[in-house]
Amino acid sequence: MAHAARIDSDGVVREVLVVDDDKFLDANGKKLGQKVGTFPQDELLMEYMESLGLHDPASSEEWRFTSYNNNFRGVYAGQGFTYDKQADLFMPPETPTEEES
Repeated sequence: MAHAARIDSDGVVREVLVVDDDKFLDANGKKLGQKVGTFPQDELLMEYMESLGLHDPASSEEWRFTSYNNNFRGVYAGQGFTYDKQADLFMPPETPTEEES
């Protein structure tokens, strides 16, 4: 299983879902599984989420894989986290300091 984060146009994670990574195949029909690197499966993820009715290609939302074990993209994404597209990292929300609370 894999985890996918829905990211809005502001780069904020709106939800994280578990998806069956056996559904993601390359052009030769080979399962991509947990392969990491350039994340060619992100494009397949968006197509898969569209097939489930969970992604509108006309929207500016994106889906990106996130690692439950923090093996890639910094940390495991959660609702309210932000995604830095340039750095290809998820970042937790900033917590207010005692002075700000």
